[in-house]
Amino acid sequence: MSSKLSSLSLLLFSHKDVVCTWLACSKAAVQTVMSEGKVCILDIDVQGVKQVKETDLNPYYVFIMPPSMEELECRLRDRGTESAESLQRRLDAAKEEIEYGEFYL
Repeated sequence: MSSKLSSLSLLLFSHKDVVCTWLACSKAAVQTVMSEGKVCILDIDVQGVKQVKETDLNPYYVFIMPPSMEELECRLRDRGTESAESLQRRLDAAKEEIEYGEFYL
């Protein structure tokens, strides 16, 4: 493994997702990774971004979004895992997050 890969630490952080499953990591955990000279990657939703922005961590942000809302809806429907209600919740949340990402990130 290259030295760059061995110094990469993947740390997943999610404030909450659409189905209300809560996961978290502390700011101290992120600081520990960074103090070891490692890159800390946070996979977070918009609520998590808002929390991170309130800290002094000073991160870089990468916002990944679907090609279009129509494509997102097609992908979610094709999975066959969403009820009509959960599909609408996910689409509503995606619309809000895309608006936030386009404006604030």
